[in-house]
Amino acid sequence: MRRRALWTIFLSLAFAPAGCGIAPGATLGFDGQSGFQSASTGQGTVTGPLATILSQDRQLAASHQHPIVIFDLDDTLFCTAYRNLEILKEWGATAAGAPYLAQIDALTPADVSYDITGALTQMGMSASQESAVQRFWTTRFFSGAYVGYDHPEPGAAAYVQAVATSGAEVVYMTGRSAAMESGTQQALVADGFPWDPADGATELILKSTRGQSDAQFKGAQTQTLEQNGTIVGCFDNEPANVNMFQQVAPQATVVFLNTVHSPNAPEVNSGIAQIDSFATP
Repeated sequence: MRRRALWTIFLSLAFAPAGCGIAPGATLGFDGQSGFQSASTGQGTVTGPLATILSQDRQLAASHQHPIVIFDLDDTLFCTAYRNLEILKEWGATAAGAPYLAQIDALTPADVSYDITGALTQMGMSASQESAVQRFWTTRFFSGAYVGYDHPEPGAAAYVQAVATSGAEVVYMTGRSAAMESGTQQALVADGFPWDPADGATELILKSTRGQSDAQFKGAQTQTLEQNGTIVGCFDNEPANVNMFQQVAPQATVVFLNTVHSPNAPEVNSGIAQIDSFATP
């Protein structure tokens, strides 16, 4: 399973594939004291909502208050297309998948950026074949054993580290199930995100009720967090979730990650910041 040390995250910015939210050649800048300083893609320096959140974090922390920043995981901090691709390649190595192996090998992460449905349709499978592959995919995609194949979204680990350095509590709030907890923790550490359950500065909140929508789950969890501090920022790639954050935590800077999201999603509300990447808002 692919793992990368923190320093390779910075190098990978120059070689990130299309579909993971960054233009080739992007870089991050740091000053060594305040953490995140700038992100440049050759078209200007990033300020905007990312800088606003860091500034508010520092102000609250300096006055001995408790700033909190919420981050979704899948397709917000991590690009899941690589997980999709790995699972399809595993299926292609089975007897049932062998006739499709050449087509699978030709796929890129961009071909499976949200799920595998479109790719399967392009392969000309029958409905029963597609259903069988979807079952193969589902049992693995929602398994903690496969989240390590995800790649961090460009600039994400560096920015979340900067949030932690600013004095805020980093909360990873995800629709992943509790069964994925161990694999998720390992991926956070391996890909350079701040994670130490003993320090009280990072928290991982996973979904435990299957019948609850992500927006309902995250809304209830956000209200609980507000009892313990001030929510300064919320990041998510699903329009329904960022719209919810805007309602539940109106004082927060809510940021929509324009990566991939579920089909038939609502429009993103006005007043919500939108960025393509943590390196290039």
